[in-house]
Amino acid sequence: MEIDAGLRSSLFSGREPGGPFSEIVASQWSFSPQGSTSEIEDYQVNLATVSILELAIKPDSPPDLNSSAGKVAH
Repeated sequence: MEIDAGLRSSLFSGREPGGPFSEIVASQWSFSPQGSTSEIEDYQVNLATVSILELAIKPDSPPDLNSSAGKVAH
């Protein structure tokens, strides 16, 4: 059984340790075993006043196999 999955990544910037932080780039990617296996994104941001960057990567929870919203490939 192969299950579709997803990933959300966000890049935050801050001017000093402890924050506050602002989200400057966010990406949501859904993929499946039969679909895409790579993704390339190119962003240009002005970081002249930034002293701290934080990258957060959060995988989506696997779909509930009993839910009609879950996708299952055989």
